[in-house]
Amino acid sequence: RLAEKGIKDMEKCSLCQITEDHGHRLKKCQFLDIPFQMIREMFSRIKIKGKVVEPSRMCLEEPLSSLLTVQGVLLWTAMYALWLHRCDVQFGRQNKDSRKFMAQWHAVLEGWGKWEDADVDNRQMKRLQQAMIK
Repeated sequence: RLAEKGIKDMEKCSLCQITEDHGHRLKKCQFLDIPFQMIREMFSRIKIKGKVVEPSRMCLEEPLSSLLTVQGVLLWTAMYALWLHRCDVQFGRQNKDSRKFMAQWHAVLEGWGKWEDADVDNRQMKRLQQAMIK
């Protein structure tokens, strides 16, 4: 469908110019460093299937189980915001900017409960949003 509209599929990430694959989108993009670090500092590590999992590996290695955790839900919202920001950059709607990405993540968190039935305490989401503002 992209080719029909004259849009080339890109091999490189629009944000960091590294080869874009599944692992890059879920773990390795430099724009995800900030969310991963925030989650590491704000929450304890969790056990999934009996093993302690590092946040940066949780969504890639245990995607369904990660959605049952606060950390996982928060990281998935960051990845969704990253995808939105990436598309905005790729299609020329805005320049790459970590502040714009963080603002996008903040907006996704604000709207999360409106379109998904997520079991994340509102206090935890507000805590993360406040940390983003600092």
